[in-house]
Amino acid sequence: MKACIIVPSHIYCVIRTKLLIRCLNSLVNQTTKIPIYLSISFKTELDKTLFEKLIINTPLLRNKILNIIYQNQQTCQFRHIEKVINNIKKKI
Repeated sequence: MKACIIVPSHIYCVIRTKLLIRCLNSLVNQTTKIPIYLSISFKTELDKTLFEKLIINTPLLRNKILNIIYQNQQTCQFRHIEKVINNIKKKI
């Protein structure tokens, strides 16, 4: 059985960014390696910049099981999930 983890997220403040990075670190450090898809949108361009500055200082970007999909506008969680699934289907 194939599986993956989908993390839909909309960032609107720095504290959420820090919590998201903690969550991602926990997921990539699990003993069973499962592909992780982070679908993320931001309230402002500043939120996106802060996210990128915080995540660049972690080993997350070098982890091959983590895939980050940026959304151009605020997206509800189900739309995030739908876009990830469609993206995965294109690769199959």
